Amino acid sequence: MRGNYGCVKNEVEGNKWIKLAAKNDENSPGSLCAQGICYEMGIGGVVIKNKDKAKECYTKAVEQGYIPALCELGITLMEEAITTTTSSGHTGGYNQTATHTHKDEEKLAIAVKLLTTASEAGYAPAIDALAYCYARGYGVAEDKKEAFKLCRMAAEKGSAKAKRNIGIFYEGGDVGRSAGIERNKAEAKKWFLEANAQGYDVQKDLNRIKTCAIL
Repeated sequence: MRGNYGCVKNEVEGNKWIKLAAKNDENSPGSLCAQGICYEMGIGGVVIKNKDKAKECYTKAVEQGYIPALCELGITLMEEAITTTTSSGHTGGYNQTATHTHKDEEKLAIAVKLLTTASEAGYAPAIDALAYCYARGYGVAEDKKEAFKLCRMAAEKGSAKAKRNIGIFYEGGDVGRSAGIERNKAEAKKWFLEANAQGYDVQKDLNRIKTCAIL
């Protein structure tokens, strides 16, 4: 489906075989998880986005102990639990718009539990997601130091996303200060370049720091 292993990318054919595998092999949690991703993303007119079906597939795979499905289900629940609304007002002669974040704490607690289990199994995408939860205070008390620690763990497992986030910590600003990280532009650039070498788009990050004399 994604054009791996020398195959030409073909979403229609790929999705057909994923469905066939899931139907004919109840012991194929990988196929169920992949099917869930298809439902969550939607595949170019072939599979219509359906979060409920995605969660159903993930849950079936989780019941069989499939670690990536724990991560996917956790991320899906986290995204559902965070909603934003905007409100407009008139203050001091100016029109102002405010953004409000709403959290479903019960759903977030479940998401964090799933992500923690997958992280303890060493699954890098789950560690990335758990770091995000700690950085934002989603389902756990906000803790930038723990977020940085988790980013380091994920980076050691090869996560390009985590490497980019470590660069953000070293770049300075509120995120780095809250984690007790000293501003170090050279270190930030090093991590951005490592992420870039793995194909992660960090051009905006590099542009932000390219004029700093320390580099």
